[in-house]
Amino acid sequence: FLDDRPVRLRSGGVAGGADPIRIVVDSELRTPPRAQVVRAVERSRAPTWVVCTRRAAEQRAARLRRAGAEIIPVGTKDGRVSIAGMLAALAKRKVISLLLEGGPTLAGSFWQARAVHRLVAFVAPKVLGDPAALPMLAGPAVERLGRAAPLEDLELRRVAPDVMLSARVRYAGKGAG
Repeated sequence: FLDDRPVRLRSGGVAGGADPIRIVVDSELRTPPRAQVVRAVERSRAPTWVVCTRRAAEQRAARLRRAGAEIIPVGTKDGRVSIAGMLAALAKRKVISLLLEGGPTLAGSFWQARAVHRLVAFVAPKVLGDPAALPMLAGPAVERLGRAAPLEDLELRRVAPDVMLSARVRYAGKGAG
């Protein structure tokens, strides 16, 4: 997939591969029961899990369960799903690795929890200029470049017209991982 060879897709995933467990992080269970990620259980043996806070509405949870999703309630941090709580709940289910495909808020939450161990970013050969554009990671700004988390074991690879950057994250300071 990450080289120049074409990928053959079958319904539900990559040909010859296993469908991954789909995990939706949704603090208040706003995901509609008819959303594609929930309906995927109709054509896939892999489950869809929705991680929410313990205060999410039970009637929303019931609708998602009826649609085939498993609900995983965890504690909160700053009103959102606790990343540490979510990772602990997933570890109990034998999940030891995640591919995060969220937006800047979820990515920023994982980053602030120091739960990102490898960063893989795809860069398209296009230049956009939008002062309202979303950042890759939402969260506190790094005040000085010297305090930015360095990336190590950098790998660059061309993927069709894009470039894939893959690197290990080394957090600076106390508890660096």
